[in-house]
Amino acid sequence: MRTIDTREWLLATDFRKRETFAYACEAYGAIRAQAAGQVERATLLSMLAARPAPADESVDPEEFLDIVREACGARNGWRRILGRCAPPRRGGARHSVVERAPGSHGLQR
Repeated sequence: MRTIDTREWLLATDFRKRETFAYACEAYGAIRAQAAGQVERATLLSMLAARPAPADESVDPEEFLDIVREACGARNGWRRILGRCAPPRRGGARHSVVERAPGSHGLQR
């Protein structure tokens, strides 16, 4: 029996933004859980902005708040957070996060 060597990533995030991604997801998730609508989200977002930034020097406080603000105003905030924390594009088509085994016909979509 042959085993197939594959690599899988659950989410394609830029390594340098992994903490920003985590903090933004946590903040957005808390806001979503507590807010019944857009007005309550805006109130909670204002409360978040008034609090101290995450105590992590790898997180840019302004970028963190901007990402959460964008997510709160979007139809699919989770996708916005992921998009803002994605690795930089390197020309050409964007690749999938799941690769096939060597010798297969490229990347799985």
